[in-house]
Amino acid sequence: ALHSFNRLLIADRGNHRIVQCISDSCRCLIGCSTSSDSSSGYLHYPSHLSLDTDGNLFVLDQGAHRVLK
Repeated sequence: ALHSFNRLLIADRGNHRIVQCISDSCRCLIGCSTSSDSSSGYLHYPSHLSLDTDGNLFVLDQGAHRVLK
């Protein structure tokens, strides 16, 4: 998903996280912890990203059968 100010958001499915890239720099946004619990900070195979008109990010966390905002 392409966010405002040319920020590229990537569902890094294999590493269970969401990454944001700006120019030549990338950083983890969600799922950065190595802990594997069911809290909203842990993702289990995120597969799709969507942004609404207000810029809110929605993540389909396919392995956990949920959508996160």
